[in-house]
Amino acid sequence: MILANGILEMTRMLRYWLNPQCSDASFLSVENGEMFQANPIAISVKPWRGRHHVYSVFMLSSKNKMKSPILLTVKGAGRYRKEACMVKEDAEKYPAPPGYYFLRVHLKTRVAIVMILRGLLDLLRDPANWTLTYTA
Repeated sequence: MILANGILEMTRMLRYWLNPQCSDASFLSVENGEMFQANPIAISVKPWRGRHHVYSVFMLSSKNKMKSPILLTVKGAGRYRKEACMVKEDAEKYPAPPGYYFLRVHLKTRVAIVMILRGLLDLLRDPANWTLTYTA
């Protein structure tokens, strides 16, 4: 019985390490501002190149400057809370049209690799499966 509980706990810890998801999205309450959602305009899925090569690029309105933290939802992978230090305004790669800015949000490489091994690469490459939720 004790051995079975230990194995079960180790499995939970390993699952969390491989895919640490956000279980409470209450930080996105409307009390903190108006809530917005966006889908990406571009996705890069190249985990074989190392860290920071699985990400999506969102085009957001400058009028609705996002507040941190944000919530990234990827169908098949889960929901992830991201702080301001975990996202990057992508000004050097793409010039944004007037009134907009680009935001790059990364997905953990190990999460992408697990999805690919499960045969979910097409799901990962589809922009309709990525959603950024934030308050402004």
